[in-house]
Amino acid sequence: MPRDRHWTLADGAVPSFPQPDTFVLKERAVPAPGPGQALTRTIYVSLDPYQ
Repeated sequence: MPRDRHWTLADGAVPSFPQPDTFVLKERAVPAPGPGQALTRTIYVSLDPYQ
């Protein structure tokens, strides 16, 4: 079964300037899509403020 990796905020207060321990890389099994759903894969994400 495919695996999903994603970054999330660590538990606790978020400092004013991010530190390496501010984020945690988590991994889990990709759930199977249900009826009427589709499974997609995001390759690129743009955070360009002009879009």
